Order: sequence, then C-alpha cells, then structure tokens
Amino acid sequence: MHRLFLCFILINIIFVMSVSAQINSKDMQVFTDAESLQMQGNYSEALSMYEKLLKDSPNTGLKDEILIQMAACYLQLGDDDSAIKCYLKIISADPNSPNAANAVSLLMNVYMQRYQFDDLIAMSNQINKQYPGTESSAMAIYRLASYYYSKGENKKAIKEYEGFLEQFPKSTLRSIVFNRLIYLYIAESMFKEAEEKIAINLSENPDNTYMLNQMALIYRKQGKYDSAMDLYQKLLRSNPKDIEIYEEMGKLYAEKGEKDKALEQWYKIIEISPKQYYLHQTLANILKSYGFNEQAIQEYKKAIELQPNATYLYSQLAEIYVINKQFNLAVDVYVDALLALPVNYPDRTELINNILELCKIEGMYDRVISRLNSNLEKLPSNLSAISALADIYFYKGDIDNAIVFFRKITPFYSDNSNTLMDRAKWLVREQQPEKAEKIYNLILELYPNNLASIDASMSLAQIKSDMDQPQEAIKILRSAISKTNTIKVASRKVPSILTMIGDIYVNKIYDPQSAIIAYSDAMALSDTDSNPSEIVEIKLKMANCQRLMGFYDASFEILKSIPQDQISTAIKAKIDKIRGDCYFNMGDFENAKGYYKNATKGNFKEDWANDVLEKIALIDEYSNGQLSDLLKTYANLDRLKESGDYETALLGYSSAVKRYSKNDLTDRIQLEIGELLSLKGKYDEAIKAYEVLVNSDGKFAPEAQFRIAMIYSQKLKDNQRAIDAYVKLIRDYPDSILVADARRQLQKLSANINTSGQVLP
Repeated sequence: MHRLFLCFILINIIFVMSVSAQINSKDMQVFTDAESLQMQGNYSEALSMYEKLLKDSPNTGLKDEILIQMAACYLQLGDDDSAIKCYLKIISADPNSPNAANAVSLLMNVYMQRYQFDDLIAMSNQINKQYPGTESSAMAIYRLASYYYSKGENKKAIKEYEGFLEQFPKSTLRSIVFNRLIYLYIAESMFKEAEEKIAINLSENPDNTYMLNQMALIYRKQGKYDSAMDLYQKLLRSNPKDIEIYEEMGKLYAEKGEKDKALEQWYKIIEISPKQYYLHQTLANILKSYGFNEQAIQEYKKAIELQPNATYLYSQLAEIYVINKQFNLAVDVYVDALLALPVNYPDRTELINNILELCKIEGMYDRVISRLNSNLEKLPSNLSAISALADIYFYKGDIDNAIVFFRKITPFYSDNSNTLMDRAKWLVREQQPEKAEKIYNLILELYPNNLASIDASMSLAQIKSDMDQPQEAIKILRSAISKTNTIKVASRKVPSILTMIGDIYVNKIYDPQSAIIAYSDAMALSDTDSNPSEIVEIKLKMANCQRLMGFYDASFEILKSIPQDQISTAIKAKIDKIRGDCYFNMGDFENAKGYYKNATKGNFKEDWANDVLEKIALIDEYSNGQLSDLLKTYANLDRLKESGDYETALLGYSSAVKRYSKNDLTDRIQLEIGELLSLKGKYDEAIKAYEVLVNSDGKFAPEAQFRIAMIYSQKLKDNQRAIDAYVKLIRDYPDSILVADARRQLQKLSANINTSGQVLP
C-alpha cells in the first residue's frame, strides 16, 4: 500500500508539478534505502540519509517526498518543531501544488494529535493569509472547518465552510464541504439557508438525488410533509428500486403518526426482490428501530433462512429477544447459529461469547447443554454440536467434560490441535495453570507426532517451572527433544528448548554450571545466519551464569565476543547491566556505577531497571564512607543469594549484622535474612527476623510488616493473622506507599474469612 502511494506521489511530481526536476536511479535507490531504515524504526539513521540526499541532489524531484518522510521521522523522535519546519518548506516552495496541500493536512494532524488546537487555528489563519487562493489555503480552511465540525462547534464550522465555498469554487473538496454545510444547516435548523444552497445546486443539476433527498428532509423538519412526499415520488419515478426512498417515506408517515402507512412503505423494500436476504435484514433493522419488534423478528428469521451463514443476523435477532427479556429465546437463537455454522467458521467465537454472557447472567448453561445434547442424539456425528459443547463446557470451567468433547472432534477436524493450543493459552492468561496443564497433556496424547506436541511440551514445562517443579519441567523438555528426530521441521525448536532448560537451571534449580552446558548446546545448534539475535541472547545468559559463579573474567570475555556494531540499544543496555553486576559483585563500585548508568539510559521500562537504580543509590550512599566494606560484603552475598547458595549467603548476612552497628544497610541485610529464611521454608524464623525491623521502627519497618503479612497469607494460609498484620501496617505506617497494596490484599482476604464483625480500615 505504501509503495502504491509512493508511486502516485512520484507520478504526480513528474507530470503535474510545473518544475522540471528529474529523478535519477541513484537518488531513487538512496531514498528507498532510507525509507527501509525508517520502516524498521531506525529514524535517526534514515534522517541522516534523507538529509545527505537533499544535500547531494538539491533539485531532485523527490524533494517534497523526502521532506514528508523526514517530518515523519522527526515526529517519531519527538521533535515536532523540526517536523513542522519540513512541512512549511514544502508549502512555501509551491503553495499551489498538491504536495503543499498534503503538507498542510499533515501539519494540521500534528496539532490535532498533540491537542494543540489554538496552534491549529493560528496556523490555518496564517497560511490562508500568506497564500490566499492557493491549494494550501484551501486545505487550511477545510481542516479548520473540519476541526470545528468534529468538536460540535457548528456555528464556527458553518462560517468556515461558507468561506471555503466562496473562495474556492473549483476545489476538489467542494462537494464534501457542500454536503457538510447542508448537514450543519439542518442540525442548526437553518432551513432557509439550506434551501437556498440546495436550490442553487439543483438549478445546475436538477436530478441530483442526494440534494433532492436533503431537500425532502428539510421539508419534513419543517412539517411540510406534502412537499417532501412530492420529492420522494419524483425520486421513485427515476429509480423505483431505491430502498432508501421507501425507508424515508415510511419515516415520514411515522413522523405523522400514520403507522399503517409507514409499514406499507417499508414492506415495499422486500417486494423489490423477496429472495435477497439483505433486504429482509434492512427492513428488520428499520422495524426494530421504530419498536415493531414482532415484525422485525419475522424479517430477521427470513433473512437467516436465506443466508444461514451470516452470524450477525443471528445476533441481531437475539438482541430483540434480549430487549424483550426473552433470554431463553435469545439463547436458542445462538444455539441454532452454532449448529448451522461450520466448526471452523471465524465468527463462532463471538457467538460462544454471547451465549456465555447470557448463561452467566441468566444461568442458562443447562438449557444450552440440553439443546446441544438433544441435537447430538439425533445426529451423533454433528461436528458443530460437538464443538459447541466442548466450548461451552470449557468456558464454563468444566475442563473434564470439555476434554470429552475435544476428543470426539479430533478424528474429524484436522485443525483441532490449534484450537486446543489456543484454549490452553487462554487458561494460562486467566491464571488457571492446572486446567491449562490438562489441555496440554491432551495435545501430547492426541498429537504425539505433530509439531503441536513440541509447543505443548514447552508450554507445559513452563507451567511446571512456574509451579516450582523444575525437575519435572526439564524431564518434559528432554522428552520433547527426543521427539524432534521423528517430527518434521521440529529440529528448529531444539535450540529454544535447550535455552529453556538453561533458564530453568539458572532461575529455579540455581545451577549455573548446568545452565551453561544447556546454553552451549543451544548455541551450537542455532542457525547464526538466519537468527543472529538468538546467539546474542544465549551469550548474555551464559555471561550472567559465569558472573553468578564468580568467574568475572569469563563473563567479560563472553560479552566482549558480542559484535557491538550489530546489536540494538536494548542489547547494549543488557550488556552494560551484566558488566555493572560483575563489578558490583566484585566490589568495584566506580565501574559498576558507570555501567549501570549506561544501562538505564532510556531503558526504565526494563524489568531490571528498578534493581539497577537501587544499586546506584546504594553505591552513592555507602561506597565512599565507613560502610564501604559492609557494602562489598553485601554485594558479594547478593550474588550468592541470586545463585541459590542460600546457606552461605544466610551465614554471611547474619555475620555482617552482628559485626556492624545498626544502620540502614544492616537493616536492608536484615530484610535479606528474612527473605532467605522464607525461601528455605523456615517461615516462623523469617517472621521473627522481620519483627526485629518492625520493633526497631526504622526505615524498612513497613516493608518488614508487609512481608510478615504475605507469609501468613501465601505460605502459612493463616488468613486471620494476615489480616491482623495488614491492619497493623495500615494503622502504624499510614504514610507508607505499601498501604495501598495492604488495602487491596485486605479486600481479597476479607472475602474469604469471617472477621467476626471486625471493621477493616
């Protein structure tokens, strides 16, 4: 589409513009290369190429298009002023050209998108004053009028549109402006002005059906029904099959209160061609809008009979039943739709969602299931009914029954593995991993030699990992690797599977050495030519593993092997972050701070950004004072904790707290002691460690109190004590940022426990 637009621009430049500029192949190639960079999001690089092209070929016929693309790059980079300057250059060069008019429109878009409406008005007036009578002026007035039109400032819009028609009698935008002006006249009850304008138009084109329709509408608005009817009759004589005229004539009678005559006109719509479903639908929509629901129902049914595969017809029919509170009939309509449509019909999901909504509100699951089962008794192989039952049970939450019907579909429906994958992913998003696990296992059972089984294995392993069953996850992944030898094109998945195994080793089992082996195997099998970014990501993971083991030089060597000129800014930030972590763990805080600062430049949305900023704050506060040795101890122990060596880290933290007098850093270490005890499952000891901070009423007291509440809630499942702990936090630390979280947790807990009349804060 973009290429077609570009071609249009080029043709326009060459054959329409008065200048005789030429476009040579070299300029075109440079422009295309710059455009490719721009489409890839490399806006700064694209800008440099565009600027050089203009410098090298100042008279190129591509000049206006280059400036437009430069403006687009500037906008992406947040430099609105430079973008505006580009547009103004095009306008000033030839304000009467189509390119200039386009630049005006794009310029106005900038102001609209930035909500700079005063600037839009000012710029429009300036262009109109500076370049009167030109295409640029026409577009400026048109966009200003359209702004007022969209804001509902009808009087101002009318003034601008009237000015436009007066100044630009030959503009291509004239018809749009004229029609909008008539609409605004009618909206403002300016019937005299509307009639005058339409009369002028009709004098030039007496058979203009749109204007005749508008004039009839004006007559109706003024109660001149006979005059309006005369116009409608005139229109019908020239086009007796115009359903819009019958609709409007029916509306006229309805406005007069003559309902029978209104119905008579509307029913003429289907007389034009009784076998056309859309005419019955049109009639039904009209009848529904005027409250003739029973008649509308019959027309929707006729439309469905003629076009049973149009899901929107069922929805429109069901909507009437819902309005009439006949929910059982609405559900029946949707069930009929499911039975009529093929299993792979794209709009089935919408119908299922409509059924589920009614079932949840009105409790009609049994009715739906009963009807579908009745159909199956008559037609046991009806895939539509089987599929519908599978979906209804699935979304009802009855996964076991859903699986029964998913099994029945499989022999007849080759795409069922994709459906099952979609359902499992939905359950994961809905945070129902146990149910998702059942669906993934079903895929493994039904499609053992299908690529879907590899994807299901990886997803199932992720669930097991998230549920703290890492060994089971690795077992599933190893089994998936063994399958890849027999499944076509599955071998390309092996590097990803091995990488996932490495991730589980490092993040769940805390075995960086085994992780490195898995990553190395993954890298050896990766296609470096087709996916170089995959190699870079693996190297980053390996470098981090070396850091976790304390092999900092090895980590640096891996990072050094990544070609700096071929990586994105995001990867560069990750490299700087790992280097910073190495130096932090080594106790070289000056280098750590430098790399951390580089890592956070423009990367505050990364999941590790807060951790990096916190470490920078620690370095600033403690690296140069009496507590620098304590910070070095903390930094090394932080690595041991991260690598899963909880016992050594715990001993080190406990020793540090005893050796140093109380301060904010020792309090932070006390928090770490509580967290490590909790990670080791020693919840009572963890609570006691946190209580040390709570009783000291120091900087970390609210955090410690919050963690106590979380242990009671999530680990010990003692909801009453959790509530008491949250209440204490809210009462004792009302200014803490954790109060909002505490209140949210209280709301969840209070729904599951009888608090014996306790009033929660």
